[in-house]
Amino acid sequence: MRYSLSATNGALAVSSYTYEALPAEERAALPDADRIAHALDGLEQAGEQDGS
Repeated sequence: MRYSLSATNGALAVSSYTYEALPAEERAALPDADRIAHALDGLEQAGEQDGS
């Protein structure tokens, strides 16, 4: 762990998984794309209101 955090400007992990390739149990634990987009839209709107 010490070595992986000593240089935080590099990638920590790379994955080639797609949502469809995940087992059903993992897919069920994750939000779908629409929920993620809705949450990100909310963050963007909050940033605009705060002047960020």
